Amino acid sequence: MPRRWCMDCSALFDMDDPRSPGMRCPGCQAKATQRKNTDPPGRPTAAQRGYGADWRRISARITANAVACHWCGLEFTEDDPATADHLIPKARGGTNDESNLVPAHRSCNSRRAAQARRQRPRH
Repeated sequence: MPRRWCMDCSALFDMDDPRSPGMRCPGCQAKATQRKNTDPPGRPTAAQRGYGADWRRISARITANAVACHWCGLEFTEDDPATADHLIPKARGGTNDESNLVPAHRSCNSRRAAQARRQRPRH
């Protein structure tokens, strides 16, 4: 029976297993399918909302060397990683230009939603 290494977790799995039709083991395939199906019906795709390949490249540049969150000033952790956050939210006319993006914790980014706020006060 042919076997293959999972592209996500590097586990060896049987290629003939119907639960793993691609390059992932059955466990990783189930997680990927679950992530894919989280958007409510009728919601535009990420690319349609302006978060396609260009956004991913810009976001990666913003977060690559980020050390601390723009909003709270705390360091990033595995539990709360860096994301690219809009200073002027897209919902309020902001763009994906690098000058409008800052590194922020995932939780800080989510908490802000579409609010435009100033940076944390400097002490």
